[in-house]
Amino acid sequence: MKKFSYITLLLAASFLFCSCGSQKMDYQTYKETSKTQHENGLSNQDIVMTIDGHDICYAEFRYYFLAELNLLGQDTWSSFTNEEKQSFSEEKVVHDLLFERSAAKLAEQHGVTLDKQEIEGIESYIQEAINNAQGEDAFTHELEKLYLTPSLYRFITFQDQLMTKLYSFYTNEATTPLKADDAAIVKAAQDGELIHIKHIFIKNDPDDNIEQNEVLAQTIYEKAKSGESFEELISQYSEDPALEQEPDGVHIFRHEMNDAFDQAAFSLEIGEMSQVVPVYSDTYSGFHILKRYEPDSAYVDKNMNTLRQNYMASQFYSEIEKLASKANITFKEKLQTLLPDQID
Repeated sequence: MKKFSYITLLLAASFLFCSCGSQKMDYQTYKETSKTQHENGLSNQDIVMTIDGHDICYAEFRYYFLAELNLLGQDTWSSFTNEEKQSFSEEKVVHDLLFERSAAKLAEQHGVTLDKQEIEGIESYIQEAINNAQGEDAFTHELEKLYLTPSLYRFITFQDQLMTKLYSFYTNEATTPLKADDAAIVKAAQDGELIHIKHIFIKNDPDDNIEQNEVLAQTIYEKAKSGESFEELISQYSEDPALEQEPDGVHIFRHEMNDAFDQAAFSLEIGEMSQVVPVYSDTYSGFHILKRYEPDSAYVDKNMNTLRQNYMASQFYSEIEKLASKANITFKEKLQTLLPDQID
């Protein structure tokens, strides 16, 4: 199941309190080490882009960049050409920022806000982080290592909690604005918005040689391409932990899975196989080979309740993506200027 595209609090905390003080980001030495005043999500210094009039300061851009870099891996980033670095930043970092601002707009449209108790909970969470850092000065110092300020950290925390509440609003049958009855699920299958996929998955475990995994995935792809049974190759090679529970593959909605998986799956015709699809997410990384099959009507009928939940989640992401596609983005600094010379 696809995770939120935004950066979760746990991931944020892992950045803030790990040994990352030696990391560097140039951006003209961060405007000569200026102190960004970031209040309520807005900054009047070092604005690098706006999304529908909302200012994005360098610190916020960098925060999302580091999160995506953590998923990609520093070695892979270092191997990129300048063009590949720019493409990565447009497709990942800018996309994350677009997703956040579009989600905030969607929450506003539906009147989803944080109540007093939820706000107090956030303040308690932040106070706990301050206590863990042994005081406000130490907490601020840890944030400064990542060019963050306490107010920006608070804004990101509020934004995260708002996203969680918005997701719950959309995926709760009592509150969702969606029509998610059985007929909607059946229609989605008929329209090609619910598809049946089987896949071979080679997982990148912590001690694995990723290049060797990619070579293995490519070898398996060539075997399947030459006519070897896809099902037998799944049985022989796939490392998907869900294989035992889903031996006949998965039925997925558009926007339900990781973006790379989703794009590859929905580009296939029934009976068609994908090339090797590399996936890097906040839960795993590895290489997929996908094949699309006819939807199984018996499976749909049997799993209608689960599919209804997945449908609401997929539509949640779809609504945000629609808003993001219409957003007006203005760069005040060249994107290439914002990318790091080095990260030690």
